[in-house]
Amino acid sequence: MDNSQRTKGTRPQDLRARNSLLILQELSQTAGQTINELSEKLHLSRTAVQNIIFFLQQEGLIADGGKRDSSSFGGKRAIFYRMRSDYKHSIFFYLSSQIIIAELYDFSLARLMYRMGDVSQLSYSDLLQHIVKMTQSLLRDAGILQSDVYGIAIAVSGTVDSDKGVLIGLTGDNYPEKWGTNLSMVQDLHDQLDMDADICLDNMCNFSGLNSYVSLVENEVSSCLYVMAHSRGIGAAFIRNGRIDKGLHGLLGEIAHTTISYESSFPCRCGRKGCFEAMLYPDAVRRQTNAAIRKMDPCGLEIDSVKSMDDLLRKANEGNPCAIQEVTHLAGLFAQLLYNAQIMGDPACIIFHDSFSVQCDYFHHALLSACGEKSKGYLEVPIRLFFDTESFSERVRKGAALFLRNRYFDQFTQNL
Repeated sequence: MDNSQRTKGTRPQDLRARNSLLILQELSQTAGQTINELSEKLHLSRTAVQNIIFFLQQEGLIADGGKRDSSSFGGKRAIFYRMRSDYKHSIFFYLSSQIIIAELYDFSLARLMYRMGDVSQLSYSDLLQHIVKMTQSLLRDAGILQSDVYGIAIAVSGTVDSDKGVLIGLTGDNYPEKWGTNLSMVQDLHDQLDMDADICLDNMCNFSGLNSYVSLVENEVSSCLYVMAHSRGIGAAFIRNGRIDKGLHGLLGEIAHTTISYESSFPCRCGRKGCFEAMLYPDAVRRQTNAAIRKMDPCGLEIDSVKSMDDLLRKANEGNPCAIQEVTHLAGLFAQLLYNAQIMGDPACIIFHDSFSVQCDYFHHALLSACGEKSKGYLEVPIRLFFDTESFSERVRKGAALFLRNRYFDQFTQNL
């Protein structure tokens, strides 16, 4: 942090904590940096950086990475410092109503091993025991002590009160009947695991959005709206200054339940009708496409030949005029949704991440065109749109591990 930005009356320990956090963040993003490089990049004195580096070495978070290669001008080679990958570890769980996946990560966020299990027939109490056993199995096989685990992240598809660690409702067939709702999962796992590790529960879209932001635009902008679309709905996350922003009631990313049609009779899984997300449900796409097929003769499609967004996108990419018409219409509705979100949340950019099973070339083209038209309105709000082509599951995994380590950095430096 630039010394000129320090406010009058800031305590020395607060500055030390803030500067320590900056140095940890910088070292976590590279293979290693020298004291001079950190001093120049963070606008800190060399002495301040040197003192913090020495402290972090004593604490075991960073290590001497060796000396830089000599320059063409010769001279003494500088020592660079790096994060210690073996300092501590974290565990990630992906949980659905059918399966659970557990993965172990080192401190450099490299995945070391994983486990997978079937939870479709388990009760909630059995599920907790299963998570305990998977955790113990990972640590035993990796030769890691429980005290060396700094965090556990659980990613779900559903509604979560992450501040209280409560799973309000999980998306999945027959879920309410099987496990119930409003589950205090974080506290229940703390009781079962008997570990001091930080346990976090969140919607997988928040984890994915964090990794997408860091990977694609963090060096360019301070905020973004991340939107993930798939054949069963939409997820979204607001990221500001490298952190997930959920709003006062955790609803900031629930743009999928914006009412798009007050005449629609098709129900959304939230219990309402007319939600934007409901338009992407397979049965809704089938009905809408069938209606278009009946109006366009000939159209090259048979009734009920399009059963999902994936089918529709595939046909549009193949050049079918009826599918192109429907995809263009959907792109216009998406553009309206993004425009409204841009006005309400005012992010610097929007990342659109589709998780359809087919390439979305035509859809992306139509969406860019529609967003350009929307930004020409009375409120000239430009929609700066990026497309994420990375695997959604990989984004979730990496984002969860990154989220846990960011929290650890925050807690570690706050306690200085």
